[in-house]
Amino acid sequence: GNNFLDWHRNLRIVLKNEKKLYVLEEPVPKEAPASSATRAEKDA
Repeated sequence: GNNFLDWHRNLRIVLKNEKKLYVLEEPVPKEAPASSATRAEKDA
């Protein structure tokens, strides 16, 4: 409802001021392979 819209607007303002707005705008990166993964798995 209205509370969500206010919250979202305020969140965007705060993130923009902190130069972290990319958190909402960029897609989530894929999980990095485990350190025990083989070279082929890391390159995939």
